[in-house]
Amino acid sequence: MSDQLVMIIDGMPHTGWKEASIARSIERGPHNFSLQLSEIWNTEKQVNRRAIEQGMSLQAYLNDDLFMSGYINELAPSYDANNHTISIRGSSRLGDLVDCSTTGKAFAGQSLLQISQSLCAPFGITVHVDASAKKAANQIFNKSKRLDLGEPIWEFLEELARVRAVLLTSNANGDLIITRAGTGYADVALALGQNIKTASGNFSGRELFSQYTVSGQQSNEPSVKLESVDTVLPIATVNGSGRYRPFAVAADDDMDVAGCKTRAEWQRNVNQGRSESVVYTVTGWRQTPDGRIWAPNERVIVSDPYQGLLNAERLIVETRLMLNERGRNTELRVMPKNAFDLIPEVESAASEGFIR
Repeated sequence: MSDQLVMIIDGMPHTGWKEASIARSIERGPHNFSLQLSEIWNTEKQVNRRAIEQGMSLQAYLNDDLFMSGYINELAPSYDANNHTISIRGSSRLGDLVDCSTTGKAFAGQSLLQISQSLCAPFGITVHVDASAKKAANQIFNKSKRLDLGEPIWEFLEELARVRAVLLTSNANGDLIITRAGTGYADVALALGQNIKTASGNFSGRELFSQYTVSGQQSNEPSVKLESVDTVLPIATVNGSGRYRPFAVAADDDMDVAGCKTRAEWQRNVNQGRSESVVYTVTGWRQTPDGRIWAPNERVIVSDPYQGLLNAERLIVETRLMLNERGRNTELRVMPKNAFDLIPEVESAASEGFIR
């Protein structure tokens, strides 16, 4: 059965979209969409004008499969004597948390889950916790947390999530998901000569260094260095083997040597992971005919010798479902999983009140 993109806008189904782009990413909480609809109309009678307004709710379906719920943020109608075009932009329901701020609120003796639930409830957003993040999401913060007057709600929640080393994402219903980098796999691999339609790699050495130095707050044994070697940082050869490129950072938190070493290892691994990004385009929006829609936060096996990937495991960071003159396609941005291996931030006195 051919896939049809159906948008339920304010309870009414709309089809026949000329262009569509729907992006879902683990680096951004809300999903984002842009749509364009063109139709022949009569300027005198204004027939066939669709009743679509800014602020209306929107659910995106692929046939009967819901994959996004949100609101229309921008509406741009245009027309001439014969044609009427509607361009729409919006985001999933978490977009309200990004845009909105409040008069402030203090939270004492609560966990990330409890704080999230309290802040999401007025927006009608439910909070879910994946098994991988359950312990971290339910851990009580040592000291009270304060959402300041005028501070964006999403910015506040992201700070708390960094302390607990978890990710905040959205599901198809627009609810908040507290999770970590996915452990599940896509149903199919990405293979050159099979389902890979186009590819665009970005392998950058600007954030790769020959040594990483992390300094803690303690006066005794303040730092630790990690010397990179080819077996640890093979991509360091992009800018020349043995090239001297030091990197140093002073940690905001009290750390011993073991803590400095963990932070330095984490910095090295994350920088390496984020230096290897590839965007693949595949035909269609589903992994297999009548199968699941491509989704972020799943692992996938990639066989693409042009990008130096031979049965390599990658994490799907972002998916973009597209409809345009080239048909129905999906863009998949993939990175090594260690780009999203998070470590908890130490709860220091300064960070408890989020002094800036």
